[in-house]
Amino acid sequence: MILVASGTFERIISIAAVVFVANYCATYFAVIWLRRREPDAPRPFRAWGYPWSTGTVLAGSALFLVAAICSAPRDAVFAAGLLGVCAPVYILMKKSPPAVETEA
Repeated sequence: MILVASGTFERIISIAAVVFVANYCATYFAVIWLRRREPDAPRPFRAWGYPWSTGTVLAGSALFLVAAICSAPRDAVFAAGLLGVCAPVYILMKKSPPAVETEA
């Protein structure tokens, strides 16, 4: 909410673009890494054209990420800081037991 209240629409879109494309790059990289690390694991889905399709999309996403960082380095640093702050919060929330509602 602070970002929405303080930033312009273009800045919010720029920050979101960096976060989303970084997520895409991590996801495509994870597909390649996990399939090489565990080649005999059961596959719940098929990646059409693997590894070429996944590698091509990863390369395109990485180029887009580099372009987004070069075009708005201040927003990229802010996005990295936002992700850096969110990661420990996620880890703490994952470790804590879920809240259980009791009937009165």
